Amino acid sequence: MDIALVTVILFAAVYLFATERLPVDLTALGLMVALMVTGILTPREALVGFANPAPVTVGALFIVTRGLTRTGSLDFLGRLLEKVTQGKPWALLAAVLLVTGAVSSLINNTPVVILFTALVISICARHDLAPSKYLMPISFVSILAGTTTLVGTSTNIIVSDLIAEAGFAPLSMFELFPLGFPLAVIGTVVVFLLAPRLLPENRILAFEHSGGDRGKYLSEMQIPADSPLIGQEPQAALGDDFPEVKVCEVIHDDRSCDPATTKCLMTDRDILLVKGTASDLARLLQEKLVILPETIHGTM
Repeated sequence: MDIALVTVILFAAVYLFATERLPVDLTALGLMVALMVTGILTPREALVGFANPAPVTVGALFIVTRGLTRTGSLDFLGRLLEKVTQGKPWALLAAVLLVTGAVSSLINNTPVVILFTALVISICARHDLAPSKYLMPISFVSILAGTTTLVGTSTNIIVSDLIAEAGFAPLSMFELFPLGFPLAVIGTVVVFLLAPRLLPENRILAFEHSGGDRGKYLSEMQIPADSPLIGQEPQAALGDDFPEVKVCEVIHDDRSCDPATTKCLMTDRDILLVKGTASDLARLLQEKLVILPETIHGTM
C-alpha cells in the first residue's frame, strides 16, 4: 500500500510540475504534506530537510547573485561584453559562453542562467540578433561548468552533505575539478560549434526592428474598472483602431491566456502583454483603454 501511495503521489507531482496548473512551490509543499498525511513520512522526517545546510547554502548564493544585480555589476558586464563583441554573433556567443562558464564554476548555476538570460536578451535587442541562438547554450554551459567546483551546482552541495552524514569526508571546493574541467571545456566547444547551426532563429518578443522608428515594443498594461475593453476579446476589440497592436497574453490572477489559441475575455484588473509601436502604446494610455500597472499599485 505504501508503494502504491508513493507512486500515485509522484505521478501527481510530475503532472503538476509539467503542466504548472498550480505554482511550482505550492506543488512542492503539497507533495510534502501528502506524504505526511498518508503516514508515509512522519512530520519530523518530512521537515528535516529544512535543517539541512545545503538549502541554506543555495539560498545564500541566490542572495549573492541578487546583490550583483542590484549593485549594477551585471550592467557593467553587459556593457563590457557589448564593447568587446561589437554585436558580432559568433564573438558574442564565444564571450557569453566563456563568461557564463567562469561565473557558474564559482556561483550556483541556476541564478547565473537567470541573470545571463536577461543580459543576452538586452544585447540581442540592441543588435537585432536572435536570442534563441544563445539561451540554450548558456544553460548547457552553466551546467557543465557547475560540475567543476563544490558550489557550482546545488546538487554537488547536497551530495557533499550526504557524504558527510554517512561518516565520510565532505567534498572539498575543487575536488571535482580534475574531472569536471575537461568535460566542461569539451562540452563548451561542442555547444559553440553546433548551437548556431542547430538552433532556430527566433526573434525577441520584447523588441522588433521593422524599419526606421517603427520598432515594436512589449509592454505590460492593466485593464481599469471603467475600461470599455471589459468583456471583449483583445484582438477583436483593438483590431479596428489599433491594427498594428498585438495582445500576446492576458493574465488574470495567477493564470494566463494566449489570445491566439484560446478565447480570452478581458476583465477588470487583467494584465495584458501588448506589443506595438511606441505611438500606439501611448495612444492606448491616452484614450484610457488601459493603464500602467504601477498606477493601481501606487494607490493601494
